[in-house]
Amino acid sequence: MEILNKEILHTLLMQVQKPGRYVGNEFNLIKKDPDKMDVTCCLAYPDVYEVGMAFQGFQELYHLINSVDTFAAERVYAPWTDMEAVMRKEKIPLFSLENQRALCDFDVLGFTLQYEMTYTNILNMLDLSMIPLFSDMRDEKFPLIIAGGSCSFNPEPLAPFIDLFVIGDAEDIILPFLKIISEGKRKKWSRNTLLNTLVKKNSSFYIPVVWDKKPYQVRAHKVTELRPEYYPEKPLIPLIEITHDRFALEIQRGCTEGCRFCQAGMIYRPVRERHPEDLFQQAIHTLQNTGYEEMSLLSLSTSDYSDLESVIKKLLPVIQACHVSMSFPSLRLDSINPNLLDAALSGRRSGLTFAPEAGTERLRRVINKNITDEQLFSAFTLALERGWKTVKFYFMVGLPTETYDDLEGIVRLIYSLYKIGRSFKNINIHITLSSFIPKPATPFQWEAQIHPSELQARIDYIKQKVRLPGVKIMSRDPHYTLIEGLLARGDRQTAYVIYNVWEKGARFDAWQEYFEFHRWIDAFEACHIPIDTYINPLDPESPLPWAHIDSGVSETYLLKEREKALQAEITQDCRNGCTGCEVCDFKELRMRTVKAGSSSLFSPPDEFSSNPSLPQISHQGSDKYIMRLEFSKTGRLRYIGHQDLLRLLRRSLNVLHLPVRFSEGFNPRPKISLGYPIPLGFEAYSEFIDISFNAPVMNLKEKLNSVFPLGLRILDEWNVGSDIPSIMEYTAYFDYDILFLTPVDFQGIAKKLDNLKKQDHWWITRQHPKKGKKTIDLKPFVDFYTLNKTRQSVTVRFLIKKGETGRVDEFLHLFFEECIPPYEGHRLKTGLIENDVLKER
Repeated sequence: MEILNKEILHTLLMQVQKPGRYVGNEFNLIKKDPDKMDVTCCLAYPDVYEVGMAFQGFQELYHLINSVDTFAAERVYAPWTDMEAVMRKEKIPLFSLENQRALCDFDVLGFTLQYEMTYTNILNMLDLSMIPLFSDMRDEKFPLIIAGGSCSFNPEPLAPFIDLFVIGDAEDIILPFLKIISEGKRKKWSRNTLLNTLVKKNSSFYIPVVWDKKPYQVRAHKVTELRPEYYPEKPLIPLIEITHDRFALEIQRGCTEGCRFCQAGMIYRPVRERHPEDLFQQAIHTLQNTGYEEMSLLSLSTSDYSDLESVIKKLLPVIQACHVSMSFPSLRLDSINPNLLDAALSGRRSGLTFAPEAGTERLRRVINKNITDEQLFSAFTLALERGWKTVKFYFMVGLPTETYDDLEGIVRLIYSLYKIGRSFKNINIHITLSSFIPKPATPFQWEAQIHPSELQARIDYIKQKVRLPGVKIMSRDPHYTLIEGLLARGDRQTAYVIYNVWEKGARFDAWQEYFEFHRWIDAFEACHIPIDTYINPLDPESPLPWAHIDSGVSETYLLKEREKALQAEITQDCRNGCTGCEVCDFKELRMRTVKAGSSSLFSPPDEFSSNPSLPQISHQGSDKYIMRLEFSKTGRLRYIGHQDLLRLLRRSLNVLHLPVRFSEGFNPRPKISLGYPIPLGFEAYSEFIDISFNAPVMNLKEKLNSVFPLGLRILDEWNVGSDIPSIMEYTAYFDYDILFLTPVDFQGIAKKLDNLKKQDHWWITRQHPKKGKKTIDLKPFVDFYTLNKTRQSVTVRFLIKKGETGRVDEFLHLFFEECIPPYEGHRLKTGLIENDVLKER
């Protein structure tokens, strides 16, 4: 089942910066035996683990597929460049997290297409998996390569590489799709038979090889209702810190605002709101199963949700009891009110972002952003009155019909915001200037993309005019957005540019440190494709590269909206009346809102009686109870660092709803005291942690072990009173065991150590990430050491002196210098002063 044994995996992971990206083993992970499955599917996110784990759609598909006993979903993320180098050197194929299984052994490999700048990573992941990149080079021996997501609304740049695109929502078609895969596998269909069968079953499947022979209209699939079974109550919880590390509660899908630049606002129509009771049910169960510290209400425009205030009112006691903060990533400026901001202040304070998009009301009418300057100032003032110190604002540069008067409008707005902020203390205003990109399936899909040099001139114009204390202006290189735009509106020829630039070494183009503009331009030139083809205005009379993909919104409507934009005319919110986009059939598919009574309640009324009881708020009095725990950290948990371990402990305590004491202040934290960090990659067998409680806790060891992931175990527990010094103050020494994985010259090591004994000092250079290099004498820290030639191991005890101690790599450097052989490290024991006395207390 596993392609990597323990030793090979360890050797790989000890050569990379963040080994926790590749070990799996998360909370709520589902691991099945692939040999017992009818269909195995690996969900692939073409970016690093920290980015992919934050994507809600990935979690939903993982949950839905694994809900079927005979189907298995595993995961893989793009390996960072250090891991890729090691894998290529050792000839290790890309593997899944759950079973360390080679991707080429799965039945289906499904890529998420959320961002055009990850396209080269898709090719790289296929190549690392030893899977041919081009679909016409693959047969039944290889997985079916599928893809879906917002970028699939123009699939042509990836068409030569992908067997099948799922266009639109996938929640209610993924299982029928896998049943067809199962049937084909059982009946041993050819690849062509399978693909032709699939295209007949669902018109939302775009299969390039089939379409090329017989074109057909592909229509985006829309789920009619957002049912609770689509959402996992036990989502995967990462063991390392990720972006947007929080519980995202999707309250609705779609948006009725009709911003003309916004692809998501068009392709995710119509609005489908979830019933408040379903939201409450999911929130209760998920918070109790995850221990998350923050919850975000997920939507394109959260404040448009019909019954938002009543939902928040019902959720507030839950999030307060769980010490959870609530964030609103997408609040419309004209909907900000004190109740929403008070809800956001109920827990730990999170960020607040407003998106006026344009600097003048005229240009906002062009993009159909119907807000006024006064609404912006009012929302900002209200936020400052509620205690926010940092507020972010998003503007776009390069919008259709934009002039320098509009840029001057941004400058005036910033100065006005700065003037408002001066009435308060220590206010920070962060401005982000984004470059406009004409995206497919929007009214602006035909518009020109402004050349990077002109975009940079407009950005510089704003920056040069705004130099104010406390105001920070950020922007991205317009050359980057040019390439994003070329891929967004590319045709099938663009695929060969992607292939060319990948061959030249392109990886992680979404990351500034790896993006190379000239490499992309060279690739376009090598493929004899002029970039002007894609950035100039497109002719509305000519077919677009994505014309065969029907997003649901008619082209007639998009053209009408384009004309209204040029006249700076507003289109009303479709909650106030149908605007004629033609996405709804008004039978099965239509807008579903709570207040209109069309949002279904799926949870049965009596389900509340079987709900776990709500956690109670733990009031902090003067009495505190400190429990000292001895624990081990082994297996794959050895690859997570000190801060990640602390986060894991906090979330475990949150899941158990124990009466933990919290720190004071704006962002209260559980009072947990860990000892000295365990070296990354080392197993540890006797470590200690102190946790403060507001009341006595019985059977803490058993409770924590019941929720910990494999590899973390509490070994012992005892009450140490309330005035005991910290673990770090009580730590006296560390015992380490180093087991070499390849034969080493122990006679030579012994000789070098004999020579070292004669020296008064063992000088080594220690590199601190912030303080730089420091020369220290290692000898006073080494209490004793032993060599075991038979076992090929070294044991060493490091003493603690004035808060400092020795390190294993420094000790090994004394006799191996720069060529330290691979080894397994173990911290056998953390020795505490008077440990037996503490246990008696």
